[in-house]
Amino acid sequence: MQTALSGRSRISGLEVYLPPTRLDTAAVERRIAESSPGFRVPTGLIGRVTGIRSRSVMSPTEQASDLAANAAAKVLAECGLQAPDVDLLVFASASQDMVEPATGHMVAAKLGLSCPVMDVKNACNSFLNGMEVADALIAGGRYGRVLVVTGESPSRAVRWSVPDFPTFASSFPGYTMSDGGAAVLLEA
Repeated sequence: MQTALSGRSRISGLEVYLPPTRLDTAAVERRIAESSPGFRVPTGLIGRVTGIRSRSVMSPTEQASDLAANAAAKVLAECGLQAPDVDLLVFASASQDMVEPATGHMVAAKLGLSCPVMDVKNACNSFLNGMEVADALIAGGRYGRVLVVTGESPSRAVRWSVPDFPTFASSFPGYTMSDGGAAVLLEA
């Protein structure tokens, strides 16, 4: 563990990872129609309302930790760092691989890290809160270099079968989100 100077942190690296598989909006509308006997989405509605033409979707074999690990590997390479250079890993996401163990442990194993890890989970605020925790730990002198990662997999929670328009409307955000990972390296 490195000892940090008291004070503030700075972002010294940022990377994202988007899985290569794309799902276009027309396919989303077809899947809702196929899964929802008796309910039809007006053709082109999702695209007209959102402007979204396609979204990134992870493969059935990928997990949230894979998305985060891919982004983290990119940021470490960008910054010229190796696994021993990281003092703490914070996985901050609304998604997770499983309830236990913490997804941060899975990301650390995929990256070959041996530093302490933790998960921060607060729905859509998770990543921001993870950065706040990292900043506070750096400011307090506990850690000098913290890797904050996320892997969001909303495609796993989409409601495809909708019986009526109110259910469709309440499920609508799920038809707009992409899967993806991100990593931010914070340093004193």
